[in-house]
Formats: sequence, C-alpha cells, structure tokens
Amino acid sequence: MSPNAGSGSNGQNGQGYWQGIAGINTRGRPGRRSVSFEDRDELGSAGIPISDAVIDFWMRLLILRKKLWRDPMPLAGMLLHAQQPHYPPIPSASLASIDLFVQPLADVDAGHYACTVVKRGRVYFCDSLCPSSKPDKGMIDQLKGIYGVGVEVAILSVQQQSRLSKLCGAFCLAFCTEFCLGGVQPSQARFQESDMRQHIISCIEEKRAIYILRVCT
Repeated sequence: MSPNAGSGSNGQNGQGYWQGIAGINTRGRPGRRSVSFEDRDELGSAGIPISDAVIDFWMRLLILRKKLWRDPMPLAGMLLHAQQPHYPPIPSASLASIDLFVQPLADVDAGHYACTVVKRGRVYFCDSLCPSSKPDKGMIDQLKGIYGVGVEVAILSVQQQSRLSKLCGAFCLAFCTEFCLGGVQPSQARFQESDMRQHIISCIEEKRAIYILRVCT
C-alpha cells in the first residue's frame, strides 16, 4: 500500500465523505477525488501521516488554478500491495518543451512523500527528508522511471521537517504549490510547520488551494 492510504470509502462512523470534487482516476479518465472524515481526522492529528486522498485532493485544487503540461497521476488506488508506484514516463526529448509539470511521489517502503517538478524544461526534486544531496533508492528509482537514466535532476536544498512530525505529505504539497502558483523557489521558502495541517484542512473545506503559510523573516 501507499504511505497512508486513508480510509477508503468509509467516512466518520461509516457515513459518507468529508469533501469531494471532480477529478481523474488512476487511468487518466474522468472520475472523482474524495476525502473522508477519517482522512480529515488524520490530517488534523499531529504525528499522523497525511493520506494519499488528501494529497490527490489538494493537487486537483491546484490544477483547477494552474494548467499543467499533464495532470499529475493520483496516488490513491494506484498502488498494489508491497509495490512502488509506476508513473507514466516522460520522453527526454519532450522535457525542453514542458513549461510546468508537477508530480507527488510516494515511496511505499519508506512510508514517505516527496515531489518532482519540470519547469521550463528543467527537472527538480524536493524532499523534506533528504538532508544530503542524494535521494534514497526508492525515490531515485521513481525519478528514473519518469525521466529515464541520464536526465539531470536538480536536488533542491529545501526545509527539512521536524523529527516525528510526519509532515512529508504537507511539505510535498507546499513545494508543489510554490511551483504551480509562481511563488518562491522551495529552496528559498521556510514553512510554519505548526500551521500546515490546519491550513490544508481550511483550503480543502473552501475548495481552493493557496500558498501554505511561510515563516515571516
């Protein structure tokens, strides 16, 4: 399964969903992105990972605001047990023509999220649990699967999440949002960890993704 698959079709006390929005399914066809009450409760709980469904919902809100070269593949439901996700590859010859593409990444074995971005033909990788300049093997394999071997990937030096915070999903969304909405490059941003969860909840309820709160400097 993915890092935190969430509650599936059941909501609070088994009753429905918290929020829903039109989207695409894992085959790239019209579908619906939904988040359950259990997803919301996990999102609002410190030290609990954020679910795939929350990440997919936020990304759907983002692409309603910013057209991308290709919609990101949703994570929820894409993964089989004990397998890493397989994202559609991007031919290296196409990279130069891509203005903007973002894709959350899920490392199932590590229970971790990061993201990759193509902006104006350049490939980036952002990871809030990557203190060195080298991603772990699970993420490297996924980057190779998307871009092939030999493509130069800029590993951005981004804010690292606090120990035991389980905020990698929130940071993934923060990085994607900065790229999509034309904010600062993530390596130049510092986010307010204590506000991230409630900010995401509020945006989902309002069905509008906005910048995740930064620390004032």
